[in-house]
Amino acid sequence: MTTIKIIKPHKYLYLVDRTSSLCTEAPCEEAFLVTIVKIELQWEANKENWDKIGTNHRIDDGVCVRDNGLTQAWAVRIASLQALQDFVAKYGKCVIDRYNVFNKIEIYDVYRE
Repeated sequence: MTTIKIIKPHKYLYLVDRTSSLCTEAPCEEAFLVTIVKIELQWEANKENWDKIGTNHRIDDGVCVRDNGLTQAWAVRIASLQALQDFVAKYGKCVIDRYNVFNKIEIYDVYRE
């Protein structure tokens, strides 16, 4: 029997991807695979079937939230501003953002707009 360790968001964990990649390979040498809960947000819960899909339906800060299965993602551990600056210096332009409740870094290595 395989046990899956589900990673919860925390301040040192950043999901990471590369603009030029389809995420089938590690986006950087520091990346490791994590299993995360897919979280979906919706501004109004009265939409058709919202409560019929997923689990753990709740209201967080006025937003309807549900968990909808598990997925794997690449992540890195960055524990300080200096470590973040070192990461950007190593990989070049990066976009720091949020992916639902997770911190996220996109290594912006090709134009995508």
